[in-house]
Amino acid sequence: MTAINPISNVNLSLPVKATTANAVEPGPSMGGDGLLLTGLTAEEVQLMQQGLLPPTFADLRKIQREQGKDAAIAAFRQGKKGPFERRYGDPDVMMSGARRFAADPEQLRMVKAIKPGDILCITYNKPDDVIANATKGPFIHALVCVSDGAPPEFVEALGASGNMSDPDSNKVLRSMMATNGGSNQTVRILRPTEGMQPLEAEKAIKRAINYTIDQLGKPYDFAFTDTNGTGMNDAFYCSELAYKAYADRKGADLPLRLSKAPERDVALAAVSQVLGELKPDDKGALTFGIAQVAAQKPLDENKLVDYIVNQVAPSTEATRSIADTPARRAALKVMVQKLVAGKGVERITAALQQFGKDEQQGRFKGIGGFFRRVEEIGAVGVAGIRDVRALSKGVGFWRSLGVTWKLSRTLVPHAETISNFLFGANDDRSKQVHAALDQLDGMARDAHRIPLIGGLWPLPSRARPEANRDFVSPTDLAWAAVPHYDFNVKPNYPIDQAEWNRRGLTKK
Repeated sequence: MTAINPISNVNLSLPVKATTANAVEPGPSMGGDGLLLTGLTAEEVQLMQQGLLPPTFADLRKIQREQGKDAAIAAFRQGKKGPFERRYGDPDVMMSGARRFAADPEQLRMVKAIKPGDILCITYNKPDDVIANATKGPFIHALVCVSDGAPPEFVEALGASGNMSDPDSNKVLRSMMATNGGSNQTVRILRPTEGMQPLEAEKAIKRAINYTIDQLGKPYDFAFTDTNGTGMNDAFYCSELAYKAYADRKGADLPLRLSKAPERDVALAAVSQVLGELKPDDKGALTFGIAQVAAQKPLDENKLVDYIVNQVAPSTEATRSIADTPARRAALKVMVQKLVAGKGVERITAALQQFGKDEQQGRFKGIGGFFRRVEEIGAVGVAGIRDVRALSKGVGFWRSLGVTWKLSRTLVPHAETISNFLFGANDDRSKQVHAALDQLDGMARDAHRIPLIGGLWPLPSRARPEANRDFVSPTDLAWAAVPHYDFNVKPNYPIDQAEWNRRGLTKK
């Protein structure tokens, strides 16, 4: 194996006078191959002097020429904790990024403004962006600057916003400035320590950076909760990582005052939780796929049905048995089409309505009322079985019954949140789900007093949105009460909370 040369410091004191992008006037600093004695072109030297290429770039180019690009990448990564974004250390990528920033005054201004410990919140200024729609806010990604040299380097959690085909994408990774930024991005730089005493700020920044680096390699958090369901920091999504770097006691221990509207964020968390309980082959891909389909406004219900039938159902352990052949998938499609249209559940809906009516009229009081309540809860169960039988033609009743039971335990509690996200709270289907969950909640209140139903068959109940407050979206972070600086702001696309709300873009 060819040894990789270590990277050393480079002396950039040679005088340079550029005439074109890759040429210099003849002089003592010119090598025989047309390069400066540093081994760089005039353009590369200028970009280094602007802080757009690392000080070791001459060594990287030398290693690349003599040993190949892979050796140069390995040399740049040597001694640094990974894993790395797949292009990290590629000299050609560094060069293309540096040229991009140098050619765009606003991008150059941004790069020069970034300091260690800064949080960058990014938006692509697209009202139909998947994550913007899912979280009901303009910002879709967040990352933390962890370098004290030029150009800046970052640690970020890449998953839903990363490259799903890259196995290292679903992790906390180290990345370069060259693979971030762009003329289509608006960037808000948050500086939580601004205004603090210098020594206190330095200590907080160091703790935040160390916390961020300590998370390298941890998986992306597709549950989108700050406790990951365990109360431990064992997985991260992008804005969670950036937020905790400062707010966590193991980080800077500097709580950030957030302007949160948790109702914006519960849908993505609900979808992720439902999928997780169905035991998917690839939870990340399915979560992101559903978000992509659902975020298109107006919703294309045919695409939603196709995705559920052809992607979700065959790829989860709980539903695979009803989607394992083309014939069953065809029958399943008919079933899902009816359900998405709000049809196929007429019997159980009527039984639930009758239960609610009798409860309001006080017909469940006393000994006789107790047995009437038991009878009507049983009637709801029978009505549900009859609906499943009618819907399951071509799929298989017993297969469908088993899957329906699993889905009722996982999907029903989140049905209102997901329905509101897909169709809107004022849609008749969402109102129907809301009313049904009201009745189920009423049943569940006293179900423990009914030995058979309360013990063996616990009734599903509504998962309250408050249970999902454990989420910090990139927009929540960007709108925090923290000193910030905006770059490349686009006209006609609001990034501030007041203007966003004034235009009615945040759905409450």
